[in-house]
Amino acid sequence: MRKKRYLNLGNIVAIVAGFSLISISFVLKSKGLVDIFEPNALLIVLGGTLCACSLNFSIPKVFNAIRSTKKLILSEEINSYEDIELLSEISVFVKKNGILGLEKIVPKIENHFLRKCLKSCIDINDPEQLEQNLLNYMDFVNKEDNTNIEIFEEMGGYAPTFGIIGAIAGLMQIASSAQSINQLMPGIATAFCATLWGLALANLVFLPISGNYKNVLKDKMNYQKVVIKTVVRICENQSTIVVKEGLEDFKDDFENTKQQNSIFKKLFRKG
Repeated sequence: MRKKRYLNLGNIVAIVAGFSLISISFVLKSKGLVDIFEPNALLIVLGGTLCACSLNFSIPKVFNAIRSTKKLILSEEINSYEDIELLSEISVFVKKNGILGLEKIVPKIENHFLRKCLKSCIDINDPEQLEQNLLNYMDFVNKEDNTNIEIFEEMGGYAPTFGIIGAIAGLMQIASSAQSINQLMPGIATAFCATLWGLALANLVFLPISGNYKNVLKDKMNYQKVVIKTVVRICENQSTIVVKEGLEDFKDDFENTKQQNSIFKKLFRKG
């Protein structure tokens, strides 16, 4: 089963639209956009934010988080319908051939998480221990995503702070060099560009990316929990009817999934 990728235009449009609205409002109030594109302001805000996050986490983790944003643009389709149908078939197979019979089919399963869960089902006979081990494994495989979320949340906090630092630094420089009030006022406007960029990047980029990442991770973990619960039921040698009824328990979670290409509902549609 190959995972498909699709271009998530919604995220791109939202960021572009946010910055465009700010730019348009600025154009309506002034002669152009030149005044807000201050290289020094961007250097202080972006440079300071990246340095602070790198000190808090590490340089590789920060750049890994930045690279991971491609997941929000090129979203990965999780074909949960096929996996859950496969689990239903596996429950029937186990009923006929026993747990050890899984050794024949586990290597052929392409989904790494599902393959790991079924392999653990062979190795661990105690359902409670199996469930705990799989939940720990789920936390492990999602650790990187959780770290990326924390990094973008930190960026959203640091960016406005460095924007204020940039504004104060600019005001100090202008106040010490201005010869008249006519020179002072334009300089003050320029100094506040750093504050503008800090707030804009925090509220239009860093924090929204963190929130979007949380939603994607939530959908992923909901799917993983379905797999874990079903594998545990298979380990308990419950009937195929009980296994399918257990999948039905997750109907509401699937129907609330926000992914644009979600196919969870196909499993539970009526008729």
